[in-house]
Amino acid sequence: MSLFITEREKGTISIASQNQLVLLTEFWNDLQPFQRYPCKGLNPETLITLCFALRGYAMSEIKIHPLQRARKQLGLKQQVLADLTGLSLPTIKRAERGLVLNDYSISQICTYFSMRYNRKVEPQELGLYGQWEKDESMLIEKEVNVINRKPASSSLRDERDGCFSFGKIKTTWKILDGDGSGMYLPQHIRSHYIPLAEELPDELQASRNNIEQEQKQKRAQGLPFLWNGETYSLDRFVIGREPINEGMTLDLWFRPSDYYTFLATNMSLKDPYLREKYLADVDWDEPVPYFSHSFGVSLAVVTSDGYTLFTKRGKNVGTLPSTYETSVAEGLSRPIDRGTNGEAPDVYRCACRGLAEELGLRESVDFSVSDIAFLSFGVSTQYALWALRGMVKIKKGINDLMAIWDNGVRDKFENQQIIPIPFTPEDVVSFVFTHQSLSLRPTIYHALVHEFGRDVVNRVISFY
Repeated sequence: MSLFITEREKGTISIASQNQLVLLTEFWNDLQPFQRYPCKGLNPETLITLCFALRGYAMSEIKIHPLQRARKQLGLKQQVLADLTGLSLPTIKRAERGLVLNDYSISQICTYFSMRYNRKVEPQELGLYGQWEKDESMLIEKEVNVINRKPASSSLRDERDGCFSFGKIKTTWKILDGDGSGMYLPQHIRSHYIPLAEELPDELQASRNNIEQEQKQKRAQGLPFLWNGETYSLDRFVIGREPINEGMTLDLWFRPSDYYTFLATNMSLKDPYLREKYLADVDWDEPVPYFSHSFGVSLAVVTSDGYTLFTKRGKNVGTLPSTYETSVAEGLSRPIDRGTNGEAPDVYRCACRGLAEELGLRESVDFSVSDIAFLSFGVSTQYALWALRGMVKIKKGINDLMAIWDNGVRDKFENQQIIPIPFTPEDVVSFVFTHQSLSLRPTIYHALVHEFGRDVVNRVISFY
């Protein structure tokens, strides 16, 4: 059954009812049980009233939150908006219920809508507040939220999305294995190689070809450009335990890929159309078809005198420019990171390369491969980025390390700044909460847990 209202009929509806027509589409499903009863002959005003009555509301009491209205005008579902802003689904739900958000969440939402509207969007326009304002309208809003509050058990289910939280800071990182207390032994991470590349759908292949042409033009014009490195895509993985001590094991299967394919797939997931088409019912317990063209390692470096490093990524890098990260983040490269026994990559080789290229550290001089401890495995649900996260203790002090970076390292352009912080729960947690664009919080959290224990780390986090 469908509802058709002609322009002539629409002109007979009161202004108040016309303002409610936006909601009619959502509530129209409520009429489906009555399909057997013909609605022909009911005027539009009556139909609208019936829809609202079925929801148990009087028309005068219905109020759409400004963020919900803005989201639906763009045709976005809550999960898609969460992915596009880098926030969690519960955060979007809280925002649309008129609840308090932290400054970072408000900034992310406003930045997205400013980009879509091509103008600056203020928090008030979207009904976003960092604290309750002591005026009458906010008090009424608060009362409505109390009246419509879901039962505690239902609310708790809504608030959990399975992603990692650094205290009150939600992330889009889903941890699939590891908690920081244990570590993978090198022999328990096994890589396998499938020599056939994944064939892309036509629209994704066309996007990749366009990116290739754009980058060629930028290079020809003397502009910053992104080159097409040979990479890997993750085909599947198996998480297991070794039989004697139940140590963590991880088997990874890879296919050949390249950087332009990664940009056309993973980094295009900010497009709501692509997310809706390919990731509507994604299961993060396995790689996403066509959107798993990235695998990397992330390490927290700890110096001999007890410091760790945070970095601020370069402005012209292809992935997460100008965000704060932990010490080293490196993606697998096919020509460089392949193991000694074939085409399959060696994740430890990738980690050593990242330490050398980004910080100027030399294997067997400044650190040993055995010093690298991978602590967990997971995926970013925002861009479908898969990675191993861990830490490494090096033999150099912080002053020597800073001097090396100042004097030049191979890939210095990847980071515009490195920031030394004492490797203590108090100092690190303070930095994380004052730099909320930090993208790799699980890495530093698990490094802290591995060194100081979960109880100590969580107690420090609880003060924020």
